[in-house]
Amino acid sequence: MQNTTKFQVIYNGETLEFEHGAQAYIFDYALYWDIDKLGLNVLKAFVYFVYRCYMKDDNATPLGALTDYIAEHWTEIQGKKPDIYDILADFYAQLP
Repeated sequence: MQNTTKFQVIYNGETLEFEHGAQAYIFDYALYWDIDKLGLNVLKAFVYFVYRCYMKDDNATPLGALTDYIAEHWTEIQGKKPDIYDILADFYAQLP
């Protein structure tokens, strides 16, 4: 028997399930950045996009800082659909 874990978030009466705790963490940051004001589908897309970036990164990624960076640039990221590795390179370039 395989163990499975799900992380549930109840948002506006709707239950969302995530397979990884990091996704629930990103969701919380997204609410801080008002990504939810763009609609539930955009909110979900944001969570999954940030998580994909996080998982593709070979570094010890500071997830909160990465989420903040992507939230700050979300409008341009959505419009251009840039490469994840380009986003990560830009993210690390702006770190102190």
